[in-house]
Amino acid sequence: MRAYGELQTKSSSNERTNDQSTDALSAELSNLRSEVHMLRKDKQNLLEDLNMQQNQFSKSDRSLRQLLDQLSASSQQNLSLRNDVALLRKTVISLDADKLNLIQKINEIESELARAKLNVENLTLELDMAKAAPSIDPSVADSYNHLRQSLQQNHEELSQLREENLALKQTLTNTEAKL
Repeated sequence: MRAYGELQTKSSSNERTNDQSTDALSAELSNLRSEVHMLRKDKQNLLEDLNMQQNQFSKSDRSLRQLLDQLSASSQQNLSLRNDVALLRKTVISLDADKLNLIQKINEIESELARAKLNVENLTLELDMAKAAPSIDPSVADSYNHLRQSLQQNHEELSQLREENLALKQTLTNTEAKL
């Protein structure tokens, strides 16, 4: 009986040990389940974060592509503007050359006009002297009339060149304003 009592004590001790082991295993299993649940939540949160990051990356990538397209368009526009500026500079140089040519023509005409005025004054004096004399030399009167006509033509040409010069100056001013 003693052996039966010992066996029962051992059995009861084993049952307590088994109960304790079962309780420990249940607690550990519960902890593991809780940990697995937390890991699943973390996994879900990480997947959501990954999704958000991918969406944000896609948006950033689209924005970057749009910016690159805008940069390309701006570069082309910049090149076009540079070409326009180069063309305008050539135009200004051409206008300056035309202006210098007109100024030179005006100076030549003004010199010719001054000489013609001097000739007219001389002829006027000669005519006055001839009028004072009893007979007028017809060649002097013809020369006088010819010089007056020449002087009138020179005045008209000078006026025309001055108008052209003024128009060119205005064009030059407008072109410089555009630049």
